[in-house]
Amino acid sequence: FPRLLSQTGLFESTADNKLHPGLIPYSVNSPLWSDGAEKERFIALPGAQSVEFQTSKCWNFPDGSVLVKTFALPVAGSNPPNLTRIETRLLTRQQGEWHGYSYEWNEEQTDAELVAAAGRDREILVNASSTEGGLRHQTWHFPSRAECMVCHSRAQEYVLGLSVQQTNLDIAIDGKTMPQLEYFRQLGLFHQASPPNDGGTEKSRESS
Repeated sequence: FPRLLSQTGLFESTADNKLHPGLIPYSVNSPLWSDGAEKERFIALPGAQSVEFQTSKCWNFPDGSVLVKTFALPVAGSNPPNLTRIETRLLTRQQGEWHGYSYEWNEEQTDAELVAAAGRDREILVNASSTEGGLRHQTWHFPSRAECMVCHSRAQEYVLGLSVQQTNLDIAIDGKTMPQLEYFRQLGLFHQASPPNDGGTEKSRESS
């Protein structure tokens, strides 16, 4: 697996935090608390493939899909309200199974390195207006690969934030507000589940 985030093909430039234009940003109604971090979320699909749309549960993604989430904190020494990227997590579907990987950003914010399978902790000094001196120490936990799949489990349908319930909200696109699900539909993100007798042929994004 790529040792550096810049080697994954998900970014045009990690130093500029510029993602590949094929990635699709998304937002959720009920984000999980992540120790005060701000988060950015993206979907990457292979080629022209699409996602099987389901209304009652999380959507079914094709092999080669990658879900990207970057966490950022107001690290001491940065210029508020600027945020410093701490971690980017990838949830990847490979041969019908989901796998999680974490990358730790360097202090220069130019790239991020793959965290060992066992995970690790990192002490960070962050800006905190509510504390004396305006600073506090925070332990950031990079989860092990096994820990990733405790939350993203079969019982939880693996993909926690990508369902109708979580993504049914309005977003701003090119200065206009529109429903996020309609935006996904216009992108050709979805296909419907194949009928039982059609051999399971999946429609491509181009034909949906």
